[in-house]
Amino acid sequence: MKRRLLLITLLGCTQIWAQSSFQPDTAWIHVNNIKALVSADGRLFWDGQNGQFGIPDENGSLTISPIKSAGLWLAAIDPGGNLRGAVHTFDGSDDDFCPGISTSDWTNTGPCVNSVLNRIWRITKEELVAFFIDQSDGQIEGNHPAIYAWPGRGNPHFAGILGFELPDVPSYDHLAPFFDANGDEIYNPDDGDFPMRFHFGCSVDPYLAEEMLWFVFNDAVIHTTPGFSPLYFDVQCVVSAYACSADNLLGNTIYVEYYLINKSIVDYNELHAGIYADLSLGCSNDDYIGSIPEYHTGYVYNSDNNDGGCSNQEGYGSNPPAVSVALLRQLTDPWLFETEQGGVMPVFDLQSSEPPGKKHPENGTQYYYNLTSRWKDNSPLTFGGDGYMDGIPVKFIYPGNPSNPLEWSEVSTIQSPGKRGILISSGPVDIDSGRATRMAVSFSIIQQSNNNHLQNVQLLADSMSQIAIPYEYCFDGPPLPCSPIISSTVNYPKTDKTLVLFPNPTTNQIRYQCSDCNPAVLIIYDRIGRRVAQIDHPEEQGLIGIDQLFPGAYFLQMITIEGKVIVKPFIISNGIK
Repeated sequence: MKRRLLLITLLGCTQIWAQSSFQPDTAWIHVNNIKALVSADGRLFWDGQNGQFGIPDENGSLTISPIKSAGLWLAAIDPGGNLRGAVHTFDGSDDDFCPGISTSDWTNTGPCVNSVLNRIWRITKEELVAFFIDQSDGQIEGNHPAIYAWPGRGNPHFAGILGFELPDVPSYDHLAPFFDANGDEIYNPDDGDFPMRFHFGCSVDPYLAEEMLWFVFNDAVIHTTPGFSPLYFDVQCVVSAYACSADNLLGNTIYVEYYLINKSIVDYNELHAGIYADLSLGCSNDDYIGSIPEYHTGYVYNSDNNDGGCSNQEGYGSNPPAVSVALLRQLTDPWLFETEQGGVMPVFDLQSSEPPGKKHPENGTQYYYNLTSRWKDNSPLTFGGDGYMDGIPVKFIYPGNPSNPLEWSEVSTIQSPGKRGILISSGPVDIDSGRATRMAVSFSIIQQSNNNHLQNVQLLADSMSQIAIPYEYCFDGPPLPCSPIISSTVNYPKTDKTLVLFPNPTTNQIRYQCSDCNPAVLIIYDRIGRRVAQIDHPEEQGLIGIDQLFPGAYFLQMITIEGKVIVKPFIISNGIK
């Protein structure tokens, strides 16, 4: 494929830190109503002093961050029965992760040092669409530095743009995720490859996020957590967001997807993973938490309808919001089945007045207990009261509606409000050497000015499907209320009839089938919404030749005689013209 000379252009988010003053690269994501800071070592929303996640003011400043910090907790058992793990901490000390990929020497674990991959890569929908348009005729005439500098495995253009070689990795590690047009497991935009988020379990990503960030970190460093030795995991991370309006929860949400690779030489049993969030809803002295088990979600809300300021913390005032952390994809086992374990666990500061057994973990064993829905003293989370008493063991704290006095919540049990932390956990799964597992979470804020604090909690529960269901079904359905690719179908009435496409991905033809659909027309769109083929008066099942189309993602739209519309994505995986 022909391509013009690429300009040697450094990405704006790829600052190299000096060895003598090492610190992780950072980047902001702000394409919808949420503005958030992420770090190349995996820490989320923490600038070293304050939280940086929330809805900014009219000047773009984050005066209130309802999440002070968030990060990954991992723990597993090695073949000798020893506990290993790594956690993010936020007390100002070094923790157990470092930017970049791990080395191949598992015997010498040193301090966190600078890495050529101590950086965060950014790709936008605008850049991708421009690339799709450019390459639609089989040639690439324009310069697309963000796409050609994407750190996909084996990228032959990488060193010429960034000035250093991309590290060589095994075939099971593709580094930054991408659509592999010819299936050679090498990222090369000249072959039609392009950056594409993980979106676990899906063969196609029909809707482009407005922006996504990619970075990688590892735990092959000296651990500061007592009782934890390294797992030697690489953790690849994608942060993405959709540019939706405020009346849809997608517009107040960011997604964070993790790809955890066991780079060690040992097989691990009972890997548990979790996302810990240090919560601070305005004034943190009067917070409550709860959970929504059906969406594997924990959330924080104010204990009353007025969140005043306190201790140099600005409050939300009246009608404060609810803020959620949701586990959208649980850890997958080697056969890519999701686990059904894990839960939502409260975590209290060491400075809190809670009993010692309920406070923040202080060593590896206690982190492991929390990840398995137990308190740090190994007592189970139990139903009723504050969850720390004799009773029936449970996985989710306060799953009841706080507006209903008959359901278990902090309101109904009259708990003392205060500073809260929450752990959203998953596992266990076994993970062999050279294998990977995946997990995805979301962070959301919801607030309606005419809702009180409990009504905002109810609105959150009612709105979780807006972010969970599209993700669960690979965004394979009616166009999103934001960032639609096939804009011409938005106004059509929808149908619940099932259109089946196979094989998918395909090469030069695809078979469709839809019983009792009465199709009037079939239209194929490319992923930026251009009509590339049309069949009038088709049968309900048949074969479509697509050998004239270039590799990439497409949509087949069926419009029925009744005016209903069905849209299904498919991929052409090779056969470049």
